[in-house]
Amino acid sequence: MNLSKSDKKIARILIDKGVIVEKTALFLQLEQTLADWRSGKKDVQHTYATIYGQVGDKDKAIARRYNGLGGSRYFLAVLQLFHEGILSDADIADFSEKVRAEIELWQSR
Repeated sequence: MNLSKSDKKIARILIDKGVIVEKTALFLQLEQTLADWRSGKKDVQHTYATIYGQVGDKDKAIARRYNGLGGSRYFLAVLQLFHEGILSDADIADFSEKVRAEIELWQSR
């Protein structure tokens, strides 16, 4: 779907929100890993390897989703974020009626 200029602006804001949400989820995961280390459940070597893997995996996932994302792929990116629950109905409310209807159509499939 081709987005209008105003819809692309909204999409860019929502895509940025998606990056923030994904990085925040990583930080929460890292906090839990560090808490396990602090409490003595895991040793330092295991904790380091776990953190290294968590950061690497999330970095790859973020890069796959967002790097080189051009305007022609904004709709698909927003659609995926919405489908995964990263974006809500309130987040997409500022889109034009046409875009909201298309998102809802895809979501119902």
